Amino acid sequence: MQAEPWGPGWPALALAGACLGVSRALPTPAFLAATAAGCVAALLFLAPEYFQLVRDLSGLRSGILLLCVTLAAVTSWALSGRVARRIPTVELGVVCAAIGLAVLIAIDVHTQYAVLIGALALAGAGLGLVAGAARAELTPVLAGAALGLAIAGAAFQLAQADERASGATFQQALAAGVSWGAALMLALLAGAALAVWQDRRAARPKPASSAAPPAVGS
Repeated sequence: MQAEPWGPGWPALALAGACLGVSRALPTPAFLAATAAGCVAALLFLAPEYFQLVRDLSGLRSGILLLCVTLAAVTSWALSGRVARRIPTVELGVVCAAIGLAVLIAIDVHTQYAVLIGALALAGAGLGLVAGAARAELTPVLAGAALGLAIAGAAFQLAQADERASGATFQQALAAGVSWGAALMLALLAGAALAVWQDRRAARPKPASSAAPPAVGS
């Protein structure tokens, strides 16, 4: 098998362009909701692939482990409105999700289940906070979920094919595909955080300009 000439890095470039285009076309809350939905959809695709194909778990056990994502996301989403006045939910959600996704980037065939569960739960809770704080309509959420799933699927397929061509085992190649998918979701999350920062920076009131000094001899 021959590796693809573009390798798994090209989806990252496509993702950067998609983030830039979406961030300019959508208001910040809708972009946040689309980002969170895309990352959750990607995790719901990548995690079962890893558990069933890399760790050889049954569908039932994979579904049970997947609850750490769904329950954490739903719970944090439901609580986001109550804690929004006390803590910065968007910032906290982005940080938690980024840490969880960063851990998933480094997984391999023998990663401990405690690490996997903790990373998935942290990412799910963070994404739930972000989605809850956005409070956007359904349309950007569905669009973000479709985009995130497509990007994660493309990265997964390209990365695992590239690893297989390099001589990796089937399980090692699939684990690398999951890592690349998590890396692209982290890049998407970084794009959303940048959009929020730019939006809040533009909304800050500008300091009033000082009055001009009186003219000499007046």
